[in-house]
Amino acid sequence: MASPNLITGRQAVVQIIGVGGPVDIGKYEEVSFTLDTETETYEPVDGYSYEAIVGPRISGSLKRGKIDGSAIATVLSHAKPGIANPPRYVIIYTDTSGTKHTLTDVTWKKYGITLNKGIIKEDLDFKAVDII
Repeated sequence: MASPNLITGRQAVVQIIGVGGPVDIGKYEEVSFTLDTETETYEPVDGYSYEAIVGPRISGSLKRGKIDGSAIATVLSHAKPGIANPPRYVIIYTDTSGTKHTLTDVTWKKYGITLNKGIIKEDLDFKAVDII
């Protein structure tokens, strides 16, 4: 049985937000992710502890996609540690009811991908900050 927090969609588009606006860098047949609440436990001096809600925690993967290799090369050249404004990504997808949603401030769990003529041979795992 699938997790109650598992969300799937079709026809996902990955965009990078640049100076000139959003640019498509990949298209995928399927996106799936889990949406959980991130909490932190606080233990004050008085001996009581409580959990505070930090915000949503979104992690998932893109499946069966095609990506623009030249766009990825440009993006990765700017995705080095210590850069003041690293690239920001969004994933736009359509859910099963036909409604479009956007995952914002997407980061990739790894930057190495295997391509064969622009077709991605493995799932592309990500984390996102919010869904709108």
